[in-house]
Amino acid sequence: MREYESVPPRVREARETGDYRAIAGWAHKVKGAYFYLGAEALRAQAEALEQRIRDEGRAPAAEVEGFAEALQRTLNAIRRLL
Repeated sequence: MREYESVPPRVREARETGDYRAIAGWAHKVKGAYFYLGAEALRAQAEALEQRIRDEGRAPAAEVEGFAEALQRTLNAIRRLL
């Protein structure tokens, strides 16, 4: 939980600076970690984002923001359970 709390704002910052390599890296980490938590929708979204960036070198801002929002919602849900 603590490791991923700062990821949504960092993803947004990277989007604004065009650092898609960083976004792909965070998507990769989230894909692996959230698989084990059963967050299949978030895992699939992270995987799709990572693949798009690998294939195209970038991703639409809406897709990046959607990933950041989904991660934040998941983190909020986990926090409520703790």
